Formats: sequence, structure tokens, C-alpha cells
Amino acid sequence: MKYYFNNPERIEALHSECESWLGTRFAQGLSEKGEGVDCVRFVIAVLNASGVPVSQLGTLPAYSVHEGRHSEHTALLRWLAEDDNAKQHLEHVEDIQAGDLLACKIRRGANHLGIAHDKKTMWHCDMRSGVRHISLMPFKHIYAYRLLNNFDQ
Repeated sequence: MKYYFNNPERIEALHSECESWLGTRFAQGLSEKGEGVDCVRFVIAVLNASGVPVSQLGTLPAYSVHEGRHSEHTALLRWLAEDDNAKQHLEHVEDIQAGDLLACKIRRGANHLGIAHDKKTMWHCDMRSGVRHISLMPFKHIYAYRLLNNFDQ
């Protein structure tokens, strides 16, 4: 099975786009580089700029601070788990690679969306620090999904 981020050019474009968002503060409902963004809109913007036709990924859930405090049955995880032939659930976190979508369980049952930089780190946007590159080590539960290369057909 082919994956969207399966070649060095696509991975480099992804990394460059993520780096260009560094320092952008958290702002719910915004999606402006350098001004403000939330975690879901950050992922959408990066995927769009990296050539992924996000419209083919189904309807992404709107983000709200309240949506961030949820269980495994939230709109975000339901969207990731949809069988839409565009994403594949990874059974083992050891299989994570650049470009995978990561929903991470954080304090008090919250879930958070980011994009894998490699198997040990991710890009994300949080309320405290905005867009940044962090280790996956602090996260006890990671739901990982790989984008399939069904967009080039």
C-alpha cells in the first residue's frame, strides 16, 4: 500500500511548511501563519500546503477548547477512524513516520492533534506555547493514522 508522504520531496515540503509556522500562537478558530491557529486548523493548513487535498479526507471536526477535553469517542477520533480509504490506522506506535496524523491523549483525558516529524517527534500547536516541535515521549496514548496515496489517481 502506498502512503502519501512516501518520498523525500514530500517529506521535505511537509517539514518546511511546519517550520514556517513556528512561533505562531494558539488562537481558537484562526488559521493565520504568524497570527494564530489551533491544533486542528494547523494540521489542515500544513496538509493543504503540502499538497494533500484535505477535502478528500472527509469533514474534519471543528475544534473548540471544550472539544479538547474529551474521551475516545470525540469528533476528532471518530473522524480519524472513519473508513474513507484515505487514512489507515497504525496498530503500533513504533511504525510512526513523517506525515502521520497523531491524536495524543494528554492531561485529564484530553486528545490533541499533531503531525509526525519522525517516529519520536511531532509538530503541533498548543494553548501554552503555540506551534512547536516536541517529543512524543510525554504522551501515554497515541492514536496514529497514515494518509494513503489515493490522491494522485
